Amino acid sequence: PLSNSTSQPYHINIAILGFDLTNEIRSGENAGKTLHHDFVALGHTLTTLTKQNQRQYQIKTDLPDYNNTNNKLGLAAWITKGNNPTPVQAVGGWLKTL
Repeated sequence: PLSNSTSQPYHINIAILGFDLTNEIRSGENAGKTLHHDFVALGHTLTTLTKQNQRQYQIKTDLPDYNNTNNKLGLAAWITKGNNPTPVQAVGGWLKTL
C-alpha cells in the first residue's frame, strides 16, 4: 500500500512491451546480422498519481504510443515515489489486442 507519510508525489510508469522480436542490422559492426530480442519496451509513459483521499489515488492517462510489429504484447506498470526510481509496487500481464 502507498504510505501517506511523505509529501513526495507518486508516479506511475506504464510500458507496452513487445516479445520475440527480431531486427535485421543494415550498418555498423553488426551489419548483416539478425538480432533476436526476448522483449523490448515499445512505448513508455510517466504520469503523476492524484490523491483522492487517504486511501485512494487516481490517474487519467493514455497508453504510450508504440508501433505494433508483433502480436505478442504485454503491459508493465510500476509506481515510484518522488525522484527515486525504485518501484514501490509493480504489475504486468499479457495483452491480447489494443
